[in-house]
Amino acid sequence: MRHSSMSCLDLIETRFTSLTRGRQPLSLDGTPLRDLQVQILKRRTDPQTKAIVWKKLVLLARAQSDPWEVAAIGMMLPGLKSIGGKLGSRYPSDRRDLDSAILEGFCHSLRNTDTWRPDLPTVLYRAAVRSGENACNRENHFARRHFELPADMPEERAQHVGNVDVVLAGAMLDGALTPLQAELVSDVHLEHRRRVELARRLGTSRGRIAVELAAAERGLAEYLAA
Repeated sequence: MRHSSMSCLDLIETRFTSLTRGRQPLSLDGTPLRDLQVQILKRRTDPQTKAIVWKKLVLLARAQSDPWEVAAIGMMLPGLKSIGGKLGSRYPSDRRDLDSAILEGFCHSLRNTDTWRPDLPTVLYRAAVRSGENACNRENHFARRHFELPADMPEERAQHVGNVDVVLAGAMLDGALTPLQAELVSDVHLEHRRRVELARRLGTSRGRIAVELAAAERGLAEYLAA
């Protein structure tokens, strides 16, 4: 698989594998994480045992993000990937963006959830589910609200550069922009909204906004040139 085609969860999986294999695999209280992962994923494992393991993982991730944040994500990785599999048919854009939303929800909970909770692993998992579902709803809502063109609209009118909304709609429908990228172009260049505000509203980082906006500007420029 090419690096560029990998989602954030694929990259985490690669990193987790490198941490947990070899002559000195990452361990928790003397137990290799690979063995511990198998144990806590079993349904018959006592919930209290799972909560204790996850409390230690969360505290380590907060105290030493490298490598323990990757380790914590890796321990939940089968569950996180299953969320993407279940929600994938509902997500209208690049599946890698959905994986990013799922990961962001998990990481936010990892950094903020009270570690005393007996249902700690369930809370972390559900936070990832909610974030993925919110991403699906947001993308579908945006696509319906902004980009549904009348069925009888002539093609030459749909391509008319005097109407910015129609141009963005055409670029999205032709695959030059994702719904998120089109929204960012509109918000930043037309509505003059601050990137930090957009990052907060979309539940992501300013870095992610910058990357998506740069990709949108390149895609739009190529689309208009063509």
